[in-house]
Amino acid sequence: MSYIKILLNSSSISDFFNNIYIVKQIVKQDKEVLTELDENKQEIEDKKSQIENKKVEQEELKLLLEIDNESLNNDKIELEKLKSELEKEENELESEIEKIAAQSVVNGEGQVISSGSWPVPGHSRISSPYGYRIHPIFNTKKMHTGIDIPAPTGTPAVAIDSGKVIFSGTKGGYGNTVMIQHDDGKVTLYGHNSKLAVSVGQRVEKGQVVSKIGSTGNSTGPHLHFEVRINGKHVNPVPYIK
Repeated sequence: MSYIKILLNSSSISDFFNNIYIVKQIVKQDKEVLTELDENKQEIEDKKSQIENKKVEQEELKLLLEIDNESLNNDKIELEKLKSELEKEENELESEIEKIAAQSVVNGEGQVISSGSWPVPGHSRISSPYGYRIHPIFNTKKMHTGIDIPAPTGTPAVAIDSGKVIFSGTKGGYGNTVMIQHDDGKVTLYGHNSKLAVSVGQRVEKGQVVSKIGSTGNSTGPHLHFEVRINGKHVNPVPYIK
C-alpha cells in the first residue's frame, strides 16, 4: 500500500495526523533498511574485492614460485654441469701431475732412501688425511691424494728434503703449486699457496721456504695440500715426514 493511499483512507482529521505519523515512521524504517542494505552491499563488494585481490596475489605468488622452481632447476643443471667439469678437470690435473712427477724420477726404481721433515713448521694438525673421503666441494667420495695441514695465510711451507724445483706456478684446482724432485727419487707437491718462493730449476735445501700457505684453487680455507709421489704415483705422505 502506498503512503498516499494510507493518508486518503483516514476517517477523520485526527486519524489523518495519526496516519502521517505512521507514514513518517514507515519512511524512517524504510530508509534505515535501505541504508543497512547499502552498507551490506558495500561490505559484500569490499569482501569480493578482497577475495579478488587475494586471488590475484595467489596467482602472482604461484607464478613467482614457478619462476623460482624453474630458476632453481636451471641452477641445479648448471651446478651439475660445473661439478662434472671440475671433476673432469681434477682427473686431468691428476694425470698431468702424475706425468710431471714420473718424468722427474732420478733413479730407475723411484726408491725413497731417506725421510724428511715436517712441511709446515709449528703446525702439526692434519685436517684431512690421505685416502678416500667425501670431497668438501663436490660432496662425492673421492681419493684424497695427499694430506691437508691447516695454517694461517702467509705461514711458510718448507721443503722436506733437498732437491730441484720441477714446477712452480698455477695448476688448476691445486692453485699456486710447487713440485720438488728430491735427491732420493721422491717428488713432493705443495698446493693452494698464496705465494710461491721458488722457481723452476732452482736448487732447494731441506727446510728451505718454498711457498706461503693460502687458499688458492679448489680450497675451502687456508691450508697446505701436501703430496708425495713415487714413480709418479701418489702415496701416503705421512711416513716420509714423521
